[in-house]
Amino acid sequence: FEKLRNEENSYGYFGCGLCYLSKYSFEKLSGDDNDWKKSVNEANAFCNFTKSVELGGNGSSYGKLGLAMCYGGGMGVDRDPDHALELVKESAVTNGYAQWILCMYYAERAKSYEGPSELGESLGCKRKAFDYLKSASDNRIGYAMALLGGTYMEGVEGIVSKDPLRGVELIRGSAERGSERGQCLLGMCYYDGVP
Repeated sequence: FEKLRNEENSYGYFGCGLCYLSKYSFEKLSGDDNDWKKSVNEANAFCNFTKSVELGGNGSSYGKLGLAMCYGGGMGVDRDPDHALELVKESAVTNGYAQWILCMYYAERAKSYEGPSELGESLGCKRKAFDYLKSASDNRIGYAMALLGGTYMEGVEGIVSKDPLRGVELIRGSAERGSERGQCLLGMCYYDGVP
């Protein structure tokens, strides 16, 4: 990542930012796994993610995800979950991983609504979750493909009709991409005699 960063590459800055947040930092560790936090440098991570976004290019959408982590967790910057969500949404325009994150976000929000008076809000969140899941799947994110395949296998009232053939096609694609979930679901399909 350092080599790419030295070439002013947005992916390089993103990768270095991740390293600054991980126990595999640039600094030598004492050998004690509990000591890894000493090597975490949130301010440097934030700066690297910011530079990734400023440089533009394909890596900048990942830089926005890095900034979202920082804002969401208050790492190197004051915590701001609303700004974190906006950054993930911006990243999701081109980034399948950001689409996957938003799918999970809206799926969780849909669960939080209770009772008939909130049915519309719940359904709206489910639709957004499905739309982001479909986008992530279209971007060949293996786990998203498996989950979307399972969704087609079962159908979701008001969202998507049951379509086992489409479901198996997505699950097979997920398995071929190396997704363990896709491989497991494909095995279950074969076991159940689904084409």
